[in-house]
Amino acid sequence: MPITSKLGEPDISDAVMYALLDAGEELHTSEVKTRVRNLLEPAGPNRAQLLNRNDEAIDQIIRNIVSHRDSQNNIICRGYIDYNDGYWELTDEGRDYLWQRMKRRFERELN
Repeated sequence: MPITSKLGEPDISDAVMYALLDAGEELHTSEVKTRVRNLLEPAGPNRAQLLNRNDEAIDQIIRNIVSHRDSQNNIICRGYIDYNDGYWELTDEGRDYLWQRMKRRFERELN
């Protein structure tokens, strides 16, 4: 089901990490964008064309993860993802974080 609510970096961080986990290897930013789009099916404001750019809002949100990598809550700053010259890779810390997050979600939903 398409996601129509306005997304931000915190909203897509898990999707980015899941896309990297699913790939099992490092991915270029363009492939991260494609996989996140396929996973989330962004719609509405997330697909809005950016002024004077050849991409959409969802693409900017993904790029912002890299641009804001020095922010405390950023998944790169926290060490969950290694970013090097356009390539993204899930770290062991990122796998552990994603595992614990999913485990807590299952516990909440199944209890």
